[in-house]
Amino acid sequence: MQSPQALTLSELQQFIEHPEQLANQPVEYQLAVANYSKAPRQLLEVLANSTNFQVAEAASMHVNLAGEAGEDWQEIAEAAMKTAPLGQNDRLVAELLKFAPVPEALVSEWMPGHRLIEGIENPYMAPRHRVKLLQRLALSPIIEERLKAAAHQDTPNATLEQLAGDLELPIRIAVKYHHNSPTKVIEQIEAQHEIAQNWETHPEELAVLANSTWSWIRLAVARNPYTPHETLAKLAQDSEEKIPLAIVRNLATPTEVLDLLLNHHNEAVSEAIAKHPNASEEALIKLFPRHQYHILQRSSLPISITIQIAQSGHSNDKLELIRDPNTPGSVIAELTDYPPEWKRYVAQHPNVLVSTLEQLTQDYDPSVRLAVFQNLQTPEYLKNQLLEDLFELNDYDLIENEELNDIGYDDIDIIVKLN
Repeated sequence: MQSPQALTLSELQQFIEHPEQLANQPVEYQLAVANYSKAPRQLLEVLANSTNFQVAEAASMHVNLAGEAGEDWQEIAEAAMKTAPLGQNDRLVAELLKFAPVPEALVSEWMPGHRLIEGIENPYMAPRHRVKLLQRLALSPIIEERLKAAAHQDTPNATLEQLAGDLELPIRIAVKYHHNSPTKVIEQIEAQHEIAQNWETHPEELAVLANSTWSWIRLAVARNPYTPHETLAKLAQDSEEKIPLAIVRNLATPTEVLDLLLNHHNEAVSEAIAKHPNASEEALIKLFPRHQYHILQRSSLPISITIQIAQSGHSNDKLELIRDPNTPGSVIAELTDYPPEWKRYVAQHPNVLVSTLEQLTQDYDPSVRLAVFQNLQTPEYLKNQLLEDLFELNDYDLIENEELNDIGYDDIDIIVKLN
C-alpha cells in the first residue's frame, strides 16, 4: 500500500465498490483518507463509524460528509476541541491566558478563578471567549470572582441579570451601577425580596418565591418565620450554603426540617441545630460530642443527654447537673464518681432518689449526713438513723469541721440541741 501522504483519487477507486474493506486498513491510512480533501462520501461514511475516535471525528467533520459549516462554525470547532483527547495541561494554558488568544474550550473546569481573571484582562482574548470566562466567574463560589464578573464592562446582560439577585450586597451594587445595568430586572428582584421577607405574605406566595432563580429571594423565604414547613424542607436542599443555614437559624423551623439538615457538611449548620429550641432529642444526642458546649447552654436537657454527661462528661458539667434542681434523680444516681465536696449538693438535691440518700447516710463526713437529714425528701427511718449518728458529735467537732462551717450556725444549733 502506498504511503498515506501520497494519496490520490485513483488509489481510492479500489475501495469505492467495497467501502467496508477500508475498515481493515491501518489507522494511519484511515486517517489519511479521512483528511483527504477529495475523499468520496461513501468512504467517509464508513470511516465515520470507526471505533477509533480520531478517524471517526475527522471523517464526520469532512466537508464532503458534513457539508460546509455556516455561521456557527466557531461553535462547531469549540465543541470538537472540548471532546478531543487533547490531554490536560492547565499550567501551560494558565500561562498562555496572560498574553495569547486561547480558546475558552481549552480552559479546564479546574482552572483557578484568578487565572480566569488574567484571561479576561488579556487584550488578545477573543470577545466571545472573554464572555465565556466571565460567565464562569459569575458561577464561582468565591465572592471576589463573582464581583469581578459583575463589574466587568464586557459581561453579557444575561449574566448581569443572574448576578442582580446574588446573596452578596457588593455584587448586587456592582450590577446596579454597571453601565449596562438591567434596571427593570433589578426592580423586579427588589420587589420580590420585599414580599419574601414580609411576615404577612401568603404561604402560597412564599412557596412560589422559594423557586426563584435568585438566591437573595430564596434566602428571604428561608428566613421568614411564616414560610410553610414543606417549603423550608425543599429549601433545605438548596446548593447555596447560606440558605440551609438561614433555615436552622429560623426559630420557627420545625423539628422534622431540622433533622433533614443534621448531616449537612457545614459545621455552622449543625451548631445552629444544637442551639435551636425545636431540635429533637435524637439530634441533640448525635450532636453532643461535637457541640457539647452549646447544648449545655440550653434551658432544659433531655434525660438521655444528662445521663451522657453524668457518665462521661466534664467534671464542671457534672457539677452543673448536681446544682440544677431540674436534674432527675435517676441522673443524679449516675454521678457516682463525684469528689467528696460535691456530696452535700447531692444530698440536698430535691429529686435525689431514696437509694442515693441511703448511700449518703453512711458517709464519713458529718456535713453530708446533716444535708441528708435536712432534705425534705428523706424518709423518717433515715432521719432517725441519722439522729443517732449526729448525737455522737460534740460541739467542738461540729464547729471545727470545715465542711460544716459552710452550712451555717442555725443548722449546727439543731444538732447541738438534739445532742
